[in-house]
Amino acid sequence: MSSLRGVAGFEELWARRTTIEVGGEPIDLLAMEDLVRAKKTQRDKDWPMIRRLVEQSYFRHSASATQELVRFWLRELRTPELLVEVASAHPEFAHADAVLRPAVQAALAARLEGVSLEKNVLYDATQPVQAVQVGSLLEIQAGPQSVGGCPVEW
Repeated sequence: MSSLRGVAGFEELWARRTTIEVGGEPIDLLAMEDLVRAKKTQRDKDWPMIRRLVEQSYFRHSASATQELVRFWLRELRTPELLVEVASAHPEFAHADAVLRPAVQAALAARLEGVSLEKNVLYDATQPVQAVQVGSLLEIQAGPQSVGGCPVEW
């Protein structure tokens, strides 16, 4: 059996799975956090899907959020307004996560421009927490077409 890069082994994934019912039949799926982690690849087409998956998680569970979900949203939300909303509602977790993600620092200060400019950070799919600054703010605002020979889609 093949493995997904950047995610836990099968036994751990199976323990965290989500089961839905379709046509009366149970269907086992990856847990949301595992699916997002698995989709973090170098493929540009995966990033909009990641954004929508995390947004859907937030809209569906924000009224009854667990600590685990809040920390997940603080790590993964790409929508500035929603990240500010989560950071404002859960400052105790946001302060802890702000050390790892500058966008959370900006969200704590309710600075949407700081959160939306996070697109100047490219995430290495093999190192989920590691980030590499790319170019200056002027380059980011201009919207470079490629960085280091790799196409960039904002």
